[in-house]
Amino acid sequence: MKKLNWIPKSLIVFAFIFPFLSFSETLNSGSFEVLPYLIKKNKDQVHLRFQQKNSQKLFFKNNSSNLIEVKTKKKELTTLSPFYQKCGHPLKISLSDDRENPVYKRTLKAFPCDPEKAFSFVFISDTQKHHEKHNKMAKLLLDRIKDRPINFIINGGDIVQDGSVEKNWTSFLSASVPYSQMFPIVPIIGNHDYWGNVYDDPIDDANAVFTPKLFNKYLGLEEDNEYGYYSLDYPQFKLIVLNSNFPKLPAKVINQQMEWTKKELQKSKEKKQPVIISFHHAPFTSNIFYYGPVAISFRNKWIPLFEESGVVKLILNGHSHLYERSLKDGIMYVVAGPFGGSKNWLPKMNNHYRLAIHAEKDTFSLFKVTNTTIEMETFDQTNQLIDSFSIDLEI
Repeated sequence: MKKLNWIPKSLIVFAFIFPFLSFSETLNSGSFEVLPYLIKKNKDQVHLRFQQKNSQKLFFKNNSSNLIEVKTKKKELTTLSPFYQKCGHPLKISLSDDRENPVYKRTLKAFPCDPEKAFSFVFISDTQKHHEKHNKMAKLLLDRIKDRPINFIINGGDIVQDGSVEKNWTSFLSASVPYSQMFPIVPIIGNHDYWGNVYDDPIDDANAVFTPKLFNKYLGLEEDNEYGYYSLDYPQFKLIVLNSNFPKLPAKVINQQMEWTKKELQKSKEKKQPVIISFHHAPFTSNIFYYGPVAISFRNKWIPLFEESGVVKLILNGHSHLYERSLKDGIMYVVAGPFGGSKNWLPKMNNHYRLAIHAEKDTFSLFKVTNTTIEMETFDQTNQLIDSFSIDLEI
């Protein structure tokens, strides 16, 4: 039997546990301090993370492995990584105790190898501070997607209200249980996730990190770059995740991110591959944040790059705390309503590219993407359809 070398994580203060509905095949919640949740930042890999109430020997297994032993430690996060998933193959994950009793079991549905067959995912944002509302929205979301072939859920940032407070992260994970134990989270860093973080590292320091400490602890992976951007490349499309928190990043890092993005877009252009980009700050919004420095920077420097590439077809944002959809020069922009954060209370303005707006709605959006089409349905806090679109892609 193979032993897993795992990296111990630091202390967690787990403040409370919401009542929740478990739809995983098996979940023995009594043995966990932090219930298992799934993270995805690579198209072929899924990571499982949790914390046991006490030190314990566990065994896990996936499609291709024998039972692998892992020894957990009290008050430390355990990350099982990676579970590899190839197109056309479901991914089975199981975790059992030393008596072979299952404590967690989940099968992730396969994503299609054929680029003409739809790849499905969910987009939410601004889960933030109202954890009861987040948990309520999480249950509504699960009711919609539990029987669908959803591959991951993008969280567009402002995952918590104050990123320096540990209780906020454990509360987020507790509220997210209905979906996070079932579907991998693709996390994006928002400005609130940076709150309370101070960076004194020189830009050229080999060990410098410019992403929030607790974000890294709960949603980071060892193989992450230190700047918070990455991509997932599928047969149907490429997803590019950017770190739009420019006030927290040195100019050199912002320029590195742009050069990396140019290379990713060129690769997709050569393959005639559609690209979806997601980052926190919305460049086109009816919120007064339209005049913020990050939104202005995107409109002046980044949006021309996206438009010129010819492959960027959809941009997903949060931050504005209102639902909105815009279209400019062949690119659709979707801004999520809050999924746990407060509703927008700031002055509204006229967005000339706006096609739809629901300023008072909490939302989640479901996407189906092939190499020639993108379809979306957006639902509100009553689980009612409030917006949809279908576009044909030409590259």
